[in-house]
Amino acid sequence: RLRGHALQRSGERRHGVVLRAGRTATLSVVAGKGDRLRLGLASLGTSSALDVTLREASGRLREQRWSVAPGAPWRDLAVDLPDSQGQALQLELRCEFSASDGASERAVLLVGGTMHLSPRPDVHPNVLLYVEDTLRLDRLSTYGHERLTDPSLAAIAAAGAVFENTLAASSWTRPSISTILTSLSPLTHGNRTHLERVAEQVTTLAEAFADAGYVTASFVTNYHGGVWSGLDQGFDIAREPTADGASQLTSTLTSAAIAGSLQRLLREHVGERLFVHVHTLDPHEPYRPEPEDLQALGFTGPAEDVEAPLRYEAEIHHNDRQLGALDEALKALQLADRTVLAFTSDHGEAFGEHGMQGHRRSLHREELDVPWVLRWPGHIAPEQ
Repeated sequence: RLRGHALQRSGERRHGVVLRAGRTATLSVVAGKGDRLRLGLASLGTSSALDVTLREASGRLREQRWSVAPGAPWRDLAVDLPDSQGQALQLELRCEFSASDGASERAVLLVGGTMHLSPRPDVHPNVLLYVEDTLRLDRLSTYGHERLTDPSLAAIAAAGAVFENTLAASSWTRPSISTILTSLSPLTHGNRTHLERVAEQVTTLAEAFADAGYVTASFVTNYHGGVWSGLDQGFDIAREPTADGASQLTSTLTSAAIAGSLQRLLREHVGERLFVHVHTLDPHEPYRPEPEDLQALGFTGPAEDVEAPLRYEAEIHHNDRQLGALDEALKALQLADRTVLAFTSDHGEAFGEHGMQGHRRSLHREELDVPWVLRWPGHIAPEQ
């Protein structure tokens, strides 16, 4: 990995370097059979496209050329590297203006997420950590709820293990998700208020997977779970809510907003070892489900006439449809059998129990009881 600086483009943060137009960056790598170079390119400070060229000093790599459009999101590229037989390849990356009228002293090329990847051994599974925000355990049919709010999760659970007594580390997102991603208690990681962050010296789950040779990516739609909390540490690709228009100001049904980007990442990295962290916001207040999810649970009439706990359940059903589509994508890409799928939540939600509404106000079980489901076909035996 080439870490460098944190670079932000279209709501997606990557680590890399900034290259001025007309300049050349060099990189030395020793490549084996099947190795590849991955990188993302974006431009800044210009209204004209940038022409980018990748060469190898000895000519062992065929010259690569790309055009980077102004204002565009990251352009992801993969370059197959020749077997260098133990000798270093001297790679040269250069950018120039496509047209002279677009020249600007402020023009730069962002080179982010640069990774030298080797074929992965099959013994190492992918890991997909799926966090569904504000999900209390007792509103899931997987855990005995009378309404079928989660048919997709129930099918996943039937093929794996269901943990019956899992408590969130806190009754709100910031400290709880920090615990999930660091394995430290809120008192230890210290991320307990809107003003705090996980310290850089703390090792995150993503950093541990990165050190083990995984490509790491996050799709976070709750601001408390991403860059604001310092929880982008270790992610090669960290997508924030703005990357997919998944802002709580628009809708809390963010699972559908990130679905396309998430499945695209799986396709692009299908042959690589992956750790993917997904954090969706539904079912979060103000509970504005789609009509089809209300109807699926037997609720008819205008949504505003349906009580809040039932609208909440309909949003669970909405998220579950996206989870089912994600699982189908894993199967279509032949990734399901070599992926550990871990499903949980950061906290629950109160609906009048103990005089409480919402979350973050108490430590009663309605706000702390969360699901924990694991599936790894052939390795985690289904419940009998």
